[in-house]
Formats: sequence, structure tokens, C-alpha cells
Amino acid sequence: MSIPPATYNIELYRRSDWSQTVILKASGSAVDLTGYSALCQFWTQDRTKKHCDVTTTISNATSGEITLSLTDTQTALLPDISYYDVRLTTGTTSNYWLKGTVTANEGYSA
Repeated sequence: MSIPPATYNIELYRRSDWSQTVILKASGSAVDLTGYSALCQFWTQDRTKKHCDVTTTISNATSGEITLSLTDTQTALLPDISYYDVRLTTGTTSNYWLKGTVTANEGYSA
């Protein structure tokens, strides 16, 4: 049985390395991610163009901790708004746990 993914909107800066750690919880407790793999990608809303694959690491499985990251080269190519989700897989079961928008801002320093 799957549940709707939680929404978390991301804001980052172009031409800058980016990393965000999230802790996945169910019923207020961290989800044990031992044995899971995770996938995250940034797309257009209509899913016609993939902007990038996000490095997705289960950084602390027993605490439900996942780290998402992009290089400065990857963030430089992002449009103003893109969309993402995080899919977790264990064995033959896959579920989406997180989704949202990605806002890419311009910095002032060159």
C-alpha cells in the first residue's frame, strides 16, 4: 500500500554546489531505510525534459536520513522552476516518499 508523498519545496542557487539532508518519517518516527535504494531527478512539470539526476545517498539508514546533492555545474543549467520526487526501492517494491518544486535563484557575485 502506498501513501501520497510528502511535499518539500527546494530553493537553491545556480552555479553553486548544493546539498540537502532530509529525514523520512512515518507516524512521527524515522523510517529504517536499511536495504533501500533511493532515486531523485529534476524534470519539467509535464515530464518532457529531465534536467538532471540528483546524487541521492542514504546517509544514515537507521535514522531515515537521505542526502540529495548537485554540483555547481549541474545547478548552472537549471531553469527557474523544476519538479522532483524521491523514490525508494526495496526488493520489488518502490514508493514515492517526497516531491516538490525546485526554485533556482541567481546569485549576484560572479
